[in-house]
Amino acid sequence: MKLKRMIMFVVGIVMCTSFVCYNNEKLINNNEGNIDDNDSKVEANDENILVEFECKCDMEEIYNDVPKLCDSADIIIKCNVIGQEAFVKTGSSIYTDYEVKIEEIYKGDNMPDVIHLESLGGTITCAEYLEQVDAKDSMIGENEFKQKEINEKGTDNFHTRIIDMKVNGISSMKTGETYIVFATYNKKLKKYNPVGLYQGIFEEEYDDKYIRNLSDSDVASAGEKVVYELEQDDIDNCIQE
Repeated sequence: MKLKRMIMFVVGIVMCTSFVCYNNEKLINNNEGNIDDNDSKVEANDENILVEFECKCDMEEIYNDVPKLCDSADIIIKCNVIGQEAFVKTGSSIYTDYEVKIEEIYKGDNMPDVIHLESLGGTITCAEYLEQVDAKDSMIGENEFKQKEINEKGTDNFHTRIIDMKVNGISSMKTGETYIVFATYNKKLKKYNPVGLYQGIFEEEYDDKYIRNLSDSDVASAGEKVVYELEQDDIDNCIQE
C-alpha cells in the first residue's frame, strides 16, 4: 500500500524583526512525482528527496526595490558559494550556514576573503535531522521515514535520503553558484544574514545580470512595482545616492 498523506501543523513560530514563520511538512511520493496536498499535485524533481518542508513566512517588510535593500544592508557583496552545512534549530526548522568567497565588495569595510551567511531553509539528510532534532519537536518520526522508504524503494535504508526545506517555496543557494547578496551582520551569531531572508539574494543568470525569486505573497504584500532583476549600475546608483 502506498503511503500518501500530508502532515500539516504548526511546529513553532520563528519571530524575528522581519518575519513570522510557520512550518508545514509534506511527505512526498516520488514514485508518482507529486505531493499529495489536498488533491493539489506539485512536481517533485529530485529523486533523492524523501520529505519536503514548506516554511510559510509572513514578511513584515517587503524590499521591493534596490534602494530599500541598500539602506537595510550592512554589506553588499558578489560572492561564490564554496560550501554549506545545514542544521536544525528553533524546534525542527532547518537552517543553512553558507561559506562564501567574496569576489567583489560594493558596500562594507575590512572584510575577509571568506565569510559565513546563515539563512532559514536548506537540505539535510534524514539521519542528520533525526540526530539533531529533539524527539518532542520532530514532525516526522523515524518509523515514518522508514515506511516511506519501504514504499518507494523496497528497503528501509532511508538515512541518506534528503529533507528539503523551502521558505515560501524559494530554493536555497547552491554550492558553486555566484550571487549578489545584501546582508546584515548578526553580532550574536557572528555571521551575516541575507536581508529579508531570501529577498536580499540575487543569483547570477548571465553577463552580470542577477535575478531574485520572490513568492506570490511577497509581491501581493508589496502593493507596488517589485524589482526582480539586478545589474551593476543599479548598485552603483544606489550607493552614490
